[in-house]
Amino acid sequence: MTGMTDSPPDSPEQNKEQKIPSLCAHAKMTGLPRTTAIRKLKKGKQKCQQLKNLDHNLSWSSIKKREGYKKITADMRKQLLDWICNHPHVVDSPIQRDTLFVMNLEMKKKERVGKLLLQVSVQELHNNLVEPVKNSGLECARDAEG
Repeated sequence: MTGMTDSPPDSPEQNKEQKIPSLCAHAKMTGLPRTTAIRKLKKGKQKCQQLKNLDHNLSWSSIKKREGYKKITADMRKQLLDWICNHPHVVDSPIQRDTLFVMNLEMKKKERVGKLLLQVSVQELHNNLVEPVKNSGLECARDAEG
């Protein structure tokens, strides 16, 4: 939308010389709902103004990546997956075609994996997960405070 907006005029005389379409006219051109297009065009206009002022805090050409999980490491994820697969109330689906495509992080490729069926509720599975290790809980599921 930054590219669609008109760059801010350098002087009031320049604004009179150019015939600038209204926000509603731009909204019609995009094919988006009018209110959505106007909102996005206003944001684009603000970014265009910031570019003109060379604001260095402007992040206009890239999308910020999510930080992801901070507390859950790759090792913890592997332990959790192993714990779930080895739980006595989690069984493989008996239906042969009951599969999912799951991303294999080591090979960076999707592979077909059979579904797992729970014989208990998710809440009960979670309660078993956070139990002490002597009661078949997972050690890394509890933090230092318990």
